[in-house]
Amino acid sequence: MLKSICMGTSSHQDYHLDVKTAKRSILDGFRKTDESLLQASAEGGWQDGATAVCVWVLGQKVFIANVGDAKAVLARSTIPDGSKDNSDGVPALKAIVLTREHKPIFPQERARIQKV
Repeated sequence: MLKSICMGTSSHQDYHLDVKTAKRSILDGFRKTDESLLQASAEGGWQDGATAVCVWVLGQKVFIANVGDAKAVLARSTIPDGSKDNSDGVPALKAIVLTREHKPIFPQERARIQKV
């Protein structure tokens, strides 16, 4: 299940936002979806799994959440003004990882799974 929500900043108009309410809303949405999928899978005999990434941009706040081994990555231009950098005319991009997958190969995640 979703353990944490990352926050960053974006541009646009600044909205008044209660961050705790936003986090609670995202957690509740993931929890309700999880419960619904668990019920449907029990009724249907599903053996499948599910992953999800959620990105919510609200004014200058960006909320990012993930479940399972889904990953959110942001591509950012390596040149501040965004001018073309490569011989093919495409700006060079740098990948910025925004989430950490919930995979049992990570000791902390393995311990969390085993506790359940």
